[in-house]
Amino acid sequence: MKQIEIPYEKDRSRHYRFFEILPGALSWTLLFMPLILSLIDVKLAVFAIFAYMLIYFVRSIAYSIRAIGGYRTMKEHMRLDWQMLNRDLETEAITDERGTRPSWHYDNLKRLGGNFLFKPSQLTQAVIIATVNESREVLEPTIQAVLESAYDNQKIVLVIAYEARAGQEAEERVHELVELYKDRFRHAMAVKHPANIPGEIIGKGGNVTRAGRELQKYLESERIDPDTEPFRSQLKKDLAYLRAGMPQRTAGLLNGEATRGDALIGAGSGRCANHLHA
Repeated sequence: MKQIEIPYEKDRSRHYRFFEILPGALSWTLLFMPLILSLIDVKLAVFAIFAYMLIYFVRSIAYSIRAIGGYRTMKEHMRLDWQMLNRDLETEAITDERGTRPSWHYDNLKRLGGNFLFKPSQLTQAVIIATVNESREVLEPTIQAVLESAYDNQKIVLVIAYEARAGQEAEERVHELVELYKDRFRHAMAVKHPANIPGEIIGKGGNVTRAGRELQKYLESERIDPDTEPFRSQLKKDLAYLRAGMPQRTAGLLNGEATRGDALIGAGSGRCANHLHA
């Protein structure tokens, strides 16, 4: 796998710096273009301003169309019975003719033709909750929302990622919650993100990345194969459907090799987890 970490400043080559500067340089050039053109020819400046207005007008219309389309798709998917669709994948056949299924579900069953990399029941999902100084009144309902979802909680790994800079009170709060709810998940763990790591920008990304790396150690110790790519009640079920219904070639590209046994569905910051910010 290629190295995808951003190098430290001292390790950045001229080639890297050129492409790092290029987007910003082009943006500033475009912003100052009307002023520069006005010194050359006022008509060119007028045409440039008109072109900007036209571009952003078209982009705003396109954005609105995509937003409406995305909202409609989201509402349609929220109405689907993902548990029923997963049962179809599990049995490789339609389990209940009375249920409503989208046309792409039939296409998926036909395309896969029993050639599944793994079944939905073989998936283990991870949830990373990133926190800094959120109160227990915020964190506990978040954990309870995971537990109340229509998904087997013994197939969920809970990770609470907290910041060392938040102090002793935050650390005690996180460990109390892990101790209280650990028996209701396959596994629950708290991961402290150290403060003042050289070269790291303070933020949620570093916190979740640290938690993802610790999660990977746990998965390897349990001999669970972690995928390194991609809740509420429906989302964990539709993630299971998406991952189980993925073509073998695509899944192989994500895994680096065919996955055997359990698989972890993961997404977002860090290497191996769904994350929810409380």
